Amino acid sequence: MNQIEYLNKHYQMPLPAWLIEINKGSRIPWKDFFGSRTVFYPGSGLDPYTVNAFMRSHSAYCFVNVDYGISKERLENELKKPMFSGYDIVYERDIFESFFLSMFRQPYSFVADFGLDSGEDVYCVFAYRHSERKNFDTVKHYVKFLVFKRKTDLGDSFGAERFALLFIGGDAFPVFNALYANKNANLFAMLIDDYGYGGQYARYGNGQLLHKIALRCNVFPELILTERCTGNRMWDGFHGVDDSDSPDNADLGRVPRLLYKRDVDARLAYFVDLLLSFVIQ
Repeated sequence: MNQIEYLNKHYQMPLPAWLIEINKGSRIPWKDFFGSRTVFYPGSGLDPYTVNAFMRSHSAYCFVNVDYGISKERLENELKKPMFSGYDIVYERDIFESFFLSMFRQPYSFVADFGLDSGEDVYCVFAYRHSERKNFDTVKHYVKFLVFKRKTDLGDSFGAERFALLFIGGDAFPVFNALYANKNANLFAMLIDDYGYGGQYARYGNGQLLHKIALRCNVFPELILTERCTGNRMWDGFHGVDDSDSPDNADLGRVPRLLYKRDVDARLAYFVDLLLSFVIQ
């Protein structure tokens, strides 16, 4: 079976009521959005893979895409094409990235606290302080919240009736920290790709900066997608879902991805540690 069939079989869920009810006059439903299953895609560019995989399978309806290399103008031009075939925008709001992140605690400096100043990640800190930091500073950061509605002549077999996309033109590491490391949002799945040439000053794979944040804060998704044949090292505690690997997955986005699921033992270890922390207190 392909990934859509696998996700539909094992993770299908109803469309949240708040997503059905939202209209042009509504305030941004932050609490509802972050309380739902969210799919995180750092360095997403304009790749539609996560949206296509999860909303077509009716397994998640809320998406967080982050990329400081995509300008607001470029995103808006993409949205006019339209960005997702068969869907129209029914709700759209713009806010400043600084205001968005101020809604959450930022408990650490990720550069200092995760080894970028210790020589452990010399390549990353060099890139951050030189070429990538220069490029990063030229970007006008922004946050755009959108809700898409399926065209009336299409049915559930095409995809979800509605889905929400939070696109952040900013840095994925503090966003991950603000939303997920602080338990402000429900992390269901994520897509990680380490390109090495796409503007990253640090990486997402096993033992790298994003993984370090997740380990320190003990927050992990149920599922991870990653590109095949890129040399990515999958996070410890995840195994490949072999029965979801199909050539059909190539239609979901820029390139096919492999699906990984969190090990049962890893989830049990988390709950044991949590229980022991309460006993010790």
